[in-house]
Amino acid sequence: MTSTLVANVGELTTNDPTLGDGTALGRLIAAAFVVEDGRVAWVGPASAAPACDRRLDVAGAAVVPGFVDSHTHLVFAGERSDEFEARLAGRPYDGGGIARTVAATRAVGTDELRAGVAARVRALRAGGVTTLEVKSGYELTTEGEARDLELARQVTEQVTWLGAHTVPPEYAHDRAGYLALLTGPMLERCAPLARWADVFCDVGAFDLDEARAVLEAARSRGLGLRLHANQLAHGGAVRLAVELGAASADHLTHLDDGDVEALAGSSTVATLLPGAEFSTRSAYAPARRLLDAGATVALSTDCNPGTSYVTSMTFVIALAVREMGLTCDEALWAATRGGARALRLDDVGHLGVGARADFLVLDAPRAAHLAYRPGADLVTTHVATVPEPAPASVTARRGTAAPAGRAPTLEVRDLVVAYGDHVAVDGVDLAIAAGEILGLLGPNGAGKTSTLSAIEGLVRPRRGSVVVDGVDALGHPSAARARLGVQLQANSFSPDLTLAQIVRLFGGLYGVRLSAEAVRARLREVGLDEEAGRGWKHLSGGQQQRLSLVVAMVHQPALLLLDEPTAGLDPQARRQLWGRIDQVRARGASVLLTTHSMEEAQSVCDRVAIIDHGRLLAEAPPGELVERYRDDARVRAVARGEVTLEDVFIGLTGSDLRE
Repeated sequence: MTSTLVANVGELTTNDPTLGDGTALGRLIAAAFVVEDGRVAWVGPASAAPACDRRLDVAGAAVVPGFVDSHTHLVFAGERSDEFEARLAGRPYDGGGIARTVAATRAVGTDELRAGVAARVRALRAGGVTTLEVKSGYELTTEGEARDLELARQVTEQVTWLGAHTVPPEYAHDRAGYLALLTGPMLERCAPLARWADVFCDVGAFDLDEARAVLEAARSRGLGLRLHANQLAHGGAVRLAVELGAASADHLTHLDDGDVEALAGSSTVATLLPGAEFSTRSAYAPARRLLDAGATVALSTDCNPGTSYVTSMTFVIALAVREMGLTCDEALWAATRGGARALRLDDVGHLGVGARADFLVLDAPRAAHLAYRPGADLVTTHVATVPEPAPASVTARRGTAAPAGRAPTLEVRDLVVAYGDHVAVDGVDLAIAAGEILGLLGPNGAGKTSTLSAIEGLVRPRRGSVVVDGVDALGHPSAARARLGVQLQANSFSPDLTLAQIVRLFGGLYGVRLSAEAVRARLREVGLDEEAGRGWKHLSGGQQQRLSLVVAMVHQPALLLLDEPTAGLDPQARRQLWGRIDQVRARGASVLLTTHSMEEAQSVCDRVAIIDHGRLLAEAPPGELVERYRDDARVRAVARGEVTLEDVFIGLTGSDLRE
């Protein structure tokens, strides 16, 4: 078991009242903590930190638990910016726009829908969300809702069936028929795919009796309960949620004293969604009243296409402080531990001993900056030990498959690349899961570069398919490239441009507008912030490679392609770059790298695949590959003592020199 010391933490917020200052925030100054096997193993003052295998020095920054977003609607197609503009011009929101998103979502294919989900998840994670809930609710047919739940399961375990989002147009004159569908065939199909059930109980949606019928049927099928309550008008939804023991009642814009009292006296969390009130120009929920009464409050983005297209939890925190009367600490707790309570999770949202080591390193000395500097890109590093979601439907004929239980970021199937009569890649299959690093090993001329070129869209394969983050790269090459970051063996930028200018330029090419502060934060991640004003031509080889990694990641791609990234670097620079690659993986991105260094493959890669003459010969984690071929005659013939990964590589590919 490897231990990592997170050291030199200026301000550590644990949300564990048994630690630090003894408040709900459990705050320590000049602190450190230890991570073992993805869990917090020790927390205390930096001066008492134990020795560990690895050390992550955060240089006096504030560290907080990862955000827990307990209410999102990420599975949808289309957009409704015209409604937003109309509301700002004075037209009130009445909930009727859901039908537009239903029509748009029904009309698109699964790959396009998956790509949209993946993009929104990336945005949330980039902003510090490490645990999230995802609802269905934008198809409202039995198979459509099942499709949406399957997509949600690829990114989270916290999946909510929201078939009772609104009554679809085909049932406009038969509400009873739709209710029968919800509580019968649709629930039967969807219950095994979800953990939670939700109902939009409000004017224009479902009334109390209808909501009760759906929720009780869902509870009988073993689903936990949640409820959209009192967003558009006051009603009995809050008290229904409390009566049924729902984990969370959400929105809560219109409450009376009885509602507040009911929530305060129950285990039902009041989940507030200020992004929706901001976007609909509505009154904000009475957060201060709820907290003062003793209710548990959570904050969430409510990311959806109509009323809160928000993917920034820091923006939500700032709204809660500025518009809802919460203190900075109350808002932070609500966005972390509060969200965990709303999902009834006890090992996220805090950094007490035993918790999942989901944490954020801020570009700030204190957590208060989350509200103090709204709109700033403050999350410089986030580490998430996200549990594996339900398996995606991936079937490989040969080659590699994504590890069971993780949705693939890259799927290459039966890839054939030829140049005239020369077949460079011959039927290769690859799959890489989210957050996984795969090393592609092979002699010169084995097919590595041609494989990467096909994934990048630089060459058109003769046969096969390439899917990047759910996007068909052959059918939609521009959309696929937008999900890729590429670092080549050698990069050449304009020699007179400064580092800051290069980062801002490439951000602009991807449509990412970066402030001077954001550019410096990106450079700080690779130790180049002090060089921001220097020209490219003045950098050492190691510095150039580190800058190239920043440029490749400037748009936070889902997949990073690294072609021999440490070639020509000295040992110190090489190991520094390995650490940066680990940080890329910690943010949820996948990495495909080619290398001739067996040490690099063993140190960095989760799995390696050996290719020669265009065909994959073997694939497994490095240690497992050594064990598998330890007694192979070809390997024993070249081994000099204990079998190594290099012995396996030479045994399978031969010892002849290649041009």
